[in-house]
Amino acid sequence: MMIKRVSIKEVLLAVLVLFLSSTSVLSLADEPGTLVIGNSADPDSINPYNSQTIVGHHIQKNLFEGLIVKDRTGQFIPAQASNWSLSEDGKTYTFQLRPDLKWSNGAPLTAKDFVFATQYAINPDNTFIRAQIFETLHVTHATDIIQRKKPVESLGITAEDAQTLKIQLSKPVPYALDIIEYLLMPLHQASIEKDPKRWAQPGHLISNGAYQLDSWVINEQVTVVKNPHYWNQEKTKIDKAVFLPLQSDIEFKRYQTGEVHITANIPPKLYPKLKKTIPEQLRSHPTHAIYYYTLNIKNEKMNNQPLRQALSLAIDRELITDKITRQGETPAFTFSSSHFNDFEPPVLPKASLSKPDRIKEARRLYKEAGYEPEKPLEIEILYNTMDKHRQIALAISDMWKNTLGVKTRLNNMEFNSMLAEMQRGQFQVARVTWSVVSPEPCLVLELFKSDYAFNEGRYQNPEYDRLLEQACTGIPSPEFSQERKALFQRLERTLDEDVPAIPIYFNTQHHLVKPEVKGFPESGVIDDYFIRELSLEISPPR
Repeated sequence: MMIKRVSIKEVLLAVLVLFLSSTSVLSLADEPGTLVIGNSADPDSINPYNSQTIVGHHIQKNLFEGLIVKDRTGQFIPAQASNWSLSEDGKTYTFQLRPDLKWSNGAPLTAKDFVFATQYAINPDNTFIRAQIFETLHVTHATDIIQRKKPVESLGITAEDAQTLKIQLSKPVPYALDIIEYLLMPLHQASIEKDPKRWAQPGHLISNGAYQLDSWVINEQVTVVKNPHYWNQEKTKIDKAVFLPLQSDIEFKRYQTGEVHITANIPPKLYPKLKKTIPEQLRSHPTHAIYYYTLNIKNEKMNNQPLRQALSLAIDRELITDKITRQGETPAFTFSSSHFNDFEPPVLPKASLSKPDRIKEARRLYKEAGYEPEKPLEIEILYNTMDKHRQIALAISDMWKNTLGVKTRLNNMEFNSMLAEMQRGQFQVARVTWSVVSPEPCLVLELFKSDYAFNEGRYQNPEYDRLLEQACTGIPSPEFSQERKALFQRLERTLDEDVPAIPIYFNTQHHLVKPEVKGFPESGVIDDYFIRELSLEISPPR
């Protein structure tokens, strides 16, 4: 065994680096007007059209502002637009922008900036991951543009004048405003054309939200500062915010020492104690999110329907939510939650079986799939590094082993590395949490549309696609609502039969929030807050 000799100088240098890194965040939390937020991981991108993660969304929504936003009650209110209207056929939205809007560099912002952004985003040469959402919205010519049959200039989003933006759809979409809210962000054309590769980096990014990007140090922090040209900057109280990519255990320790104002999560094992000891700092929120395991249908082993059914049946969801996550999660057998719009959960065979019957049926299907204890399945679960994900993966691997005899390897990666592996199709089973902006079943069920960008398991079913299109387009009415309920039940039954993925539980979200942070959403409501809504009263106690 070779031992590398280390000099005293090197040791002292390492100690100094460690000291500086451990105190830098502490000093930030002490700065008046600086908010320190835990954010789980680095953002995958600052570009609002090329991000697929909630940690990226947390930063982007403070840098960029779209036409409309939702208030704490879930109602749409003006943002960059002052008002809007919808045509009688449900296919034309007209937005009137606020007068005198500006970019963070002081330049005027007009409707043409939204037009440029959408054409830039959908351009197939850029291969942005959110480009396909224009198809979901059914913007006129979106599909033809993505397939290179029409130029980007033909996209049905146009500027009638400097303050008027028109969005033309080929079909009415009942949840169109939900998509418009999070999809349509303006982009600064001059800076993108000047430096196409670095425009979304510190020193180059020009944004229109309440904040502008100050710095981004990978694996350390993202810092944003107040945008003096934001239309409502006088009511924006926080001068600076720092996002830290911290695992939950480390984040909790930093919260205890006053280095973090708002945590992204709470370690499950600590939740019961914190609920008793500091309930006034604990915030618990419902979500529109589901935790599930996606299965790679293109993988030779996973391309086996009886096997996928057996793996799903062998998972004891109640044990996971009762003994591992322990934060009020609800076991899931469907992908849409019972509180979603126009959704009533169908009666599914596996959900109605007793636990002994589930095990019996799982073993029968496992054998039908070609496996048995003497000839066990060997598979790998891919998950990103976090203790909760590890515990769930360990529990599920034990369930599969004890019920079926499956041999499971666990493979954990840094979050963005895991996403890259999934996009390349280099996995068999992978952990996913999918969170949507509103309780709309289509926003979850489209995950399994054949050509959808986020369909990592490569599931394909033309009949499923047809039913999904039927459920997700139309003018809202009592009759259409009933039709959608029936269609959503058929779609969920199809997923239950084909098992392209395994739903495990519906998420809840929990934060620790320092008493000096004012304006954070109270427990019981969705926690999709903006930094501009918050304020800091005093420095955190030591």
